Amino acid sequence: RSTAHTQAMFSACTAIGVGMVSVFFGPLVIVPTLAAAITTSSILQTRRTIRFALIGMYLVAMVVPALLVLAKIHPVALAAIGDLLTTSPAAVYMQPELSVIAVTGFNVMVVVAGALHAARYRDAMQELAVANHLQSWQLAQVTLPSVGPRPPEPSGHRLDSSSPSRRRSRGG
Repeated sequence: RSTAHTQAMFSACTAIGVGMVSVFFGPLVIVPTLAAAITTSSILQTRRTIRFALIGMYLVAMVVPALLVLAKIHPVALAAIGDLLTTSPAAVYMQPELSVIAVTGFNVMVVVAGALHAARYRDAMQELAVANHLQSWQLAQVTLPSVGPRPPEPSGHRLDSSSPSRRRSRGG
């Protein structure tokens, strides 16, 4: 199990990487999607004590590149031509068609990775819930009846008190 310090350092490095992605297409294209996906998935597994710091790191990863573009320090330039906002790539020049393919592919990758992470997290929580329910039911089988009411049977189905199987389990 990782410590809060390790999680914070990993998140800081990841946030720097997210901000650096802006050198390809600027702060408006991939960075917000990436920051949102990583922040959401990271919140699911980080300790409560660093969650607000983590959110702050990814907000900084989005805001700093935008401020650098506005200050004309960032290598990507934004220009308004009439009603159009154009972005000039800096790190690598790509044909417009290739740029569309690259951005779409990257966004697809972020969606797939986020969905796989969320599914894995959901499956782990489901397994824990079933294991907890089963352990609670097993513990109820060895406790005295005067201790308290028994939890429902682990089949997941609730049985009313008039059900024959419910009467058998209470010895009646």
